[in-house]
Amino acid sequence: MRRCTSCFHYSRGHPAYCPRCGRTYSVRLCPRGHINGRSAQYCTDCGSDDLSTPAAPETWLSRVSHWILMGFVIVTVVITLFAFIASVFVSIDWSQVAPRLVAMVLMIGLLQWLMTLLPGPVQKIGKAAAKTGMKFFRNQAGRGRGHR
Repeated sequence: MRRCTSCFHYSRGHPAYCPRCGRTYSVRLCPRGHINGRSAQYCTDCGSDDLSTPAAPETWLSRVSHWILMGFVIVTVVITLFAFIASVFVSIDWSQVAPRLVAMVLMIGLLQWLMTLLPGPVQKIGKAAAKTGMKFFRNQAGRGRGHR
């Protein structure tokens, strides 16, 4: 994400020009797209004098405001996510779920331990079968969503 220091507009990705004011980000570009320094008068590759106008250099106050804004957004997202997860955990009836969850974890652990006792070639066949099965299920899930 980029932020124009001229109009303070945020843009997705890394565009060469600000979509709002049309200025470039800290460089000057010629019509052919060659990158030149901020103070260049002519393109160093093709010699063109038709260079873009770069946005103003970022000041320390601008950087601080940007980081404060991003920090606020991150803190807000983290608090919202934490509140959502906490509400899900509070709403679960753990007296019914916990025994089944413990049994499932123990079975998975037992299967993992039993897998280590098998001979090497059998382990390789089991891992290859598991990978093939996962690919099959991913392809089936992708087809169900309209992907081909």
